[in-house]
Amino acid sequence: MGSADLLRRNFGVLLLQATQTALFLVVPCILEAGGLPVAAHWKVYLPVMGFAFVMMVPAIIAAEKRGKMKAVMVSAVGLILIGQLLLGESPHMLWFQANARRPEGQRPLTKISMERLYRYVQTCPVRS
Repeated sequence: MGSADLLRRNFGVLLLQATQTALFLVVPCILEAGGLPVAAHWKVYLPVMGFAFVMMVPAIIAAEKRGKMKAVMVSAVGLILIGQLLLGESPHMLWFQANARRPEGQRPLTKISMERLYRYVQTCPVRS
């Protein structure tokens, strides 16, 4: 493996980890700004992770059988990019998902304005 190939792989891993870190810091703030309490965030995360796992396994099996691992990897990177772009363009739409998973007895959530969301994310405390 050449030095350039190793650098490209290392850079790809760095970008993936930076993206995940950014999501783990911003998405909880967006959900809280929409009115979903921290204790109920699992109701959003669990279905998303379950769906991702269900979609990942057949793709990997098909890629291994047909020798198309690079195509599957490029498709996965493309899907991550599309997800990031959609989240960047319309983070206020997470209220829909959060509203569907709100705890029993809690009032329905309202659509978040971009200004309110921006102010909230700026002041959202980072939890350890």
